[in-house]
Amino acid sequence: MLRAIDLLNPQHHNPRIVADCADFLRDEGDAAAADALYADLRKWHPRAVERDRAFLARAEIAFAGGRSADALAFLERLLKETGFSPRVSDAQILKARLLVDQGDAGEGLDVLGKLLEDQAVPSKAKAAALFWSGEILAGQGEVLRATAFFERVYLTYGKYGRLVAQSYLRRAELLEGLGKREEAVEVYRELAGRADMKEHKEFRAARDRLKELEQDA
Repeated sequence: MLRAIDLLNPQHHNPRIVADCADFLRDEGDAAAADALYADLRKWHPRAVERDRAFLARAEIAFAGGRSADALAFLERLLKETGFSPRVSDAQILKARLLVDQGDAGEGLDVLGKLLEDQAVPSKAKAAALFWSGEILAGQGEVLRATAFFERVYLTYGKYGRLVAQSYLRRAELLEGLGKREEAVEVYRELAGRADMKEHKEFRAARDRLKELEQDA
């Protein structure tokens, strides 16, 4: 792939190839080079179907770099120019997180709530909307309410392994923080007992914490 990137000419090559190369660079940790390729894709192929990939990726890169205003601008362009993209739900979830980052948790929750109410939204996006709703609520001090959102993720959307593992662990941690030790142990134990979660770091964290709690009992 690196050889292909060396030979890449964003002006003349297929925009899908440009997007794939940008994705590869991003996965390799070179966000700046990836961002430049996404920008070239938009410059030389303004009508390409891959422009939604470019908008969302640039928004994520900007958000990770602390440039919330730039990230929001990219998301707004995605929603305006590619409103029927399958990435719209992901864009809305990131928009909600950006709103929270800018101090508007209420509006962020409203964005996620609309996703949860929309029957056309893919189930994986709904699982992510539940997870981030829980995180926002926890950050606002509504910890007990947040635990219910995390529980809904693993009870309703069990096929999305990483989100399920994250939700188990977050619920257990929050319950423990609320002093609900027995309930927390039950959630840790359930996660640690799921063989299908072994590949996720949350599985190991739950197993280790469960051992500590059982030793202290």
